[in-house]
Amino acid sequence: MTKVISLRKRKFYKPHIPKKTINRSRISNSDITKAFFLLIIILSVLSGCLFYKSYENDFITNVCKDFLGNLQQNSFIEVFKFSCKFDLIFFIAIFFLGTSFIGIPLTAIPIIIKGAFIGFFSSFVYCEYGLKGILFLLVLLYPMVIITTTSQIYSANESVCMSRKIMNVLTNKNTADDISIKLYIIRYSILMGINLITILVNSLLLVTVGTKFNLQ
Repeated sequence: MTKVISLRKRKFYKPHIPKKTINRSRISNSDITKAFFLLIIILSVLSGCLFYKSYENDFITNVCKDFLGNLQQNSFIEVFKFSCKFDLIFFIAIFFLGTSFIGIPLTAIPIIIKGAFIGFFSSFVYCEYGLKGILFLLVLLYPMVIITTTSQIYSANESVCMSRKIMNVLTNKNTADDISIKLYIIRYSILMGINLITILVNSLLLVTVGTKFNLQ
């Protein structure tokens, strides 16, 4: 029995080792929405500062004086209640806008109003009290504003998502959208809880440390 010797070179196949793929996280619509609202509030604050600096409207000045007086001259309970009312106005507005199919274009309005007021108030404090006023803002107001405004941006994102789902269902674009009011309320409750804790701590600082600035 003859043996057939193959002179062909044998090919040795190395096991294929998959290259590590770089996980590039895609930017979601939610991230774009939050970035948009962040840009909106920054522009609103800057616009409020420039407007007050240019015109110094008497009505806005009186509103800012009353706002500062409520933060500095009242008891802890009164300061806490006043700060909660101020924050709730924007939260409730954004919450109900999210339950409407027209909430997508209108959700930015409370953010613009709050940003503009922050700008007005910041310019007022600086014009009236100089560097002492700026220090007051940095220590006793801006930390709370940053936290509550960030929470407001997240709540606005939730409202836009909910409003988009409602719109898709009404226009039959996507009837499979899962509209969960319960989940919507839970997320808002968490954000509201964060704000209440922040306001509580800030109110305590205002009645203990705020009087030392003597801005009145």
